[in-house]
Amino acid sequence: MNRIELLTTTSTIQNRDVDKYLDVVTHQIVIGANIFRDVFSSFRDIVGGSARGYQKDLDKWKEIGLNDLKEKAVELGANGILGLRIDFEDVSGGGKSMFMVSLSGTAVIIKNLEEKKVDYGNFQFTFEELDYDVQKKRITNNLENGKLNKFRKKDIQNFITYDIEAGNKVLHYFFEAHHRSSSDLVIEYFKKHSHSAINNFLTSKGLKELKDAFLKRKSTRELDEDKLDLYTLLHDIEWFNPLILAELIETGDAYIMRKALVLSTLKKPFYTKEDIEPLRKLGNSFKKFKEVFPVTKEKNSMFSKDKKVWFCVACDTENSFNYKECVRCSSNIYGLSKKHFDPDELSKYHLDMAEALEEKLNAG
Repeated sequence: MNRIELLTTTSTIQNRDVDKYLDVVTHQIVIGANIFRDVFSSFRDIVGGSARGYQKDLDKWKEIGLNDLKEKAVELGANGILGLRIDFEDVSGGGKSMFMVSLSGTAVIIKNLEEKKVDYGNFQFTFEELDYDVQKKRITNNLENGKLNKFRKKDIQNFITYDIEAGNKVLHYFFEAHHRSSSDLVIEYFKKHSHSAINNFLTSKGLKELKDAFLKRKSTRELDEDKLDLYTLLHDIEWFNPLILAELIETGDAYIMRKALVLSTLKKPFYTKEDIEPLRKLGNSFKKFKEVFPVTKEKNSMFSKDKKVWFCVACDTENSFNYKECVRCSSNIYGLSKKHFDPDELSKYHLDMAEALEEKLNAG
């Protein structure tokens, strides 16, 4: 897979030849302490307070913006970006302090980039520098040759220390470990590396594993304890992908939809114009809950007064329609214990987010 090996503000590169100019890549980020405050304020208690991303410095936003720009260039097959430009523009209005970070550049394929050698001449290298390369190569070889099938916490720490891409392995370890000390390492890893392994898990075979790996404990674990696993990981690494969440909801699988409902309360540190349509799709997908919930079941017992009951997806208990909460675990019809996990409210929330974002961008 390609990756951006060279990024420069100049339009040419000394001693390098451009094999192909692909296209211009752009990315915009809207930042501000008041963005979405009105529609977000009622949901603060869901995800734990004010948005941390708004408190980060410009270097953090620029770094994430550059990563997004690189991803767009890689999708075009590029291995370099020329003419990089980063602009900060005030888009304040309506008494709200806002500004936009705009990044742009030309995605290119640089000829023989990996084959170019640097003449180090009489350079000197410390033992630590050489040992770092030796250890990284050994760990990478062991990983590629299948010698690290049984992971330990030390292995995850090595992936972090030596900057090794092993997202699928780390995520698998996370599902197997199930204890907080291990979760902290996994969170640290995904804060520094791509979220592609998480996205792949949630969109392919992960749809089934999502049910088996987490909801199989529904009869013995409360939701808050369950959240210590997947929810806490995604919350702490600031993962939020409305398209993936919409796909999870549209599966029509009650167990998967239950988890997607919880994950839809996550947030990003900032939003761009590319988020408008995904937010709308997520907001509209919540209509599926009225088709699936409550999960009903015919009662065949001749001694029962209830011919039909609703089935709790949190603890597998049958309940009479006389009860709005499960008689065993007190969950609502969605298998959740907290009242603010309401599909209608969350639908309105994400649609309002899309509208607010569009208005801000148009005002700029």
